[in-house]
Amino acid sequence: MRGGIPQGFFYLTDFEGATARIHFALYAAGRPARLALGRQVLAWCWATFELQALLGVIPGLNLGAVNYARALGGRELGRLPGYCWVARLKRAVAGRQFLFEREAA
Repeated sequence: MRGGIPQGFFYLTDFEGATARIHFALYAAGRPARLALGRQVLAWCWATFELQALLGVIPGLNLGAVNYARALGGRELGRLPGYCWVARLKRAVAGRQFLFEREAA
């Protein structure tokens, strides 16, 4: 929150060893500060949990989110055909899997 306005949210799931899955969404209010917010989230994850890596999957059509993941140091591992459901299109699209590593932070 900045100025009492939510900027977005994230959560972690599927903790396995030293890895977890990360999920996120940014609200319009958070877009101007998106890189700072993303870095804060990653720093909090590394400081709070004994994790070495975070995995995230982004709908391949969402180029803004793909570029955001790259800007935060995410490395694209590959594509998962039909992995993400896009409600407005009423169909599944490829997901793009990204890896965030503690050392890269």
